[in-house]
Amino acid sequence: MNERSATMRPAVLLGFLLPFFLMMAATTSTESIASAVLMAPTVSTISTESTVTTGLSETTAWTTAAAPENELDRVRQLFEQGKVLHANMTHELVDSYTGETQVITGELWISRDKYKIRADHQVVLVDGDISMVYNERQNKLIISEYEPEEDDFAPSRFFSDADELFQVAGITREGDQTEILLRPDDPFEIFTEVFIRLNADLTPDEIRAIDQMENRLNTIFTDAYYRDYSEAVFVLEYPENAEIIDLRK
Repeated sequence: MNERSATMRPAVLLGFLLPFFLMMAATTSTESIASAVLMAPTVSTISTESTVTTGLSETTAWTTAAAPENELDRVRQLFEQGKVLHANMTHELVDSYTGETQVITGELWISRDKYKIRADHQVVLVDGDISMVYNERQNKLIISEYEPEEDDFAPSRFFSDADELFQVAGITREGDQTEILLRPDDPFEIFTEVFIRLNADLTPDEIRAIDQMENRLNTIFTDAYYRDYSEAVFVLEYPENAEIIDLRK
């Protein structure tokens, strides 16, 4: 079967939670898609207290990040140097009110300005301007304008844009792992706390975030490694006879 391919223009990458929900809802009606998007956390009253299990030793105290360069800075440098993070991932959203957990598993590629996710028979390719979602089962490609303000949780935003959105509030080091606590400068930022756990090779092991409704978002990375940038990585291939829905028109 002949296949087409689609590539994306470079732009500032901000996130991928919304495409996840669109991807999962692509097999349903327009009403279902709207419902899925609304399931993403929304801003409400600011929570002044939160209890978080860091995943590291409880006897390891937080220390103020005074050094001008830390492990997170080194991760950002890798992206600036053109590296691409490739990993398998499990993304969980835990609703604080109902206790329900939504889980998405798949494979992802993240560069400084793009990302691609393959999960549940669908592929998402996003840059700062365009989102493309191909549903393999329906043989359908959906193209839309990317709306970063609607994309709440993004590992790459913590890696690339943390200086603008968050401040490093503490660093815990134990063995070959480092956990970095980020807190927002803006009191209306949807996330009140973000924890990034890095391995010795600077690959992420886990990102956890808590929003103002105390919903929890956890992304676990496995088999993660950095590779050199290649345009071929950020190509979305789809069959010649795929139905194309362009929502930009």
